[in-house]
Amino acid sequence: MSQILFSQRDGVVTLALNRPPLNVVNVDTMKELLGLLKSAARSKAKVLVLRGEGQCFSSGTDIKEHLPRQARKLITTFEQACIALAGLPIPTIAYVHGYALGGGLELACMCDLLFAAPQAQFGQPEILLGVMAPVASAVLPGLIGRRAADLLFSGRPVDAHRARDWGLVNDVVDLAGLDRAVTAIATKSRVALVAAKKALLVGRTRPLAAAIRENSKLYLSELGKARDPEEGLKAFLEKRQPVWRDA
Repeated sequence: MSQILFSQRDGVVTLALNRPPLNVVNVDTMKELLGLLKSAARSKAKVLVLRGEGQCFSSGTDIKEHLPRQARKLITTFEQACIALAGLPIPTIAYVHGYALGGGLELACMCDLLFAAPQAQFGQPEILLGVMAPVASAVLPGLIGRRAADLLFSGRPVDAHRARDWGLVNDVVDLAGLDRAVTAIATKSRVALVAAKKALLVGRTRPLAAAIRENSKLYLSELGKARDPEEGLKAFLEKRQPVWRDA
């Protein structure tokens, strides 16, 4: 049985973790995720949604694979999957229902946007087991500042509304709200989305002045050669809806 369900429709790729009952992920799950991310990157999709089947998004990684003899393989494969998800050339959205704990929360944080169901819970309980969360320790400080220390040192979960107040979650929505958020992206020009994602990654990884220069060059060179920017600008001036060619 596939550990991740893949579907694609109307410019949206959906990957659903599928290891019932709690979507505990392991090395094999991460290898499958890496392959599916490569497929998504090669496709014409405009947005990727990462979610979970069943009771929750994911309660984390397999504890047995954290034991000393297996830990290196798990940590390395998980690291590769997280980097690939963060670097996907199209926008990504995580939708969390139930729990996103440990490695589950780390995966969700790799997405550009994170939406939560009203009853969702978030936490990094690794400290309770005498270990730490490598990916969360790298990414959470940039997302929620000093709140990261609360999650990483206490191991306690927080609910969806507190996570939104902290800036970890973009919004608390039901499935209809998720659909609206996905559609709002999937109806845009793919050329513009890919350029915006590339610019966002530059902004995350470069010093400010270098990022501004690089993104200005991206705007003038890559977007300047595409057809959709001219169509979008003309449509605005002509007071009509643009017709995207995704080219």
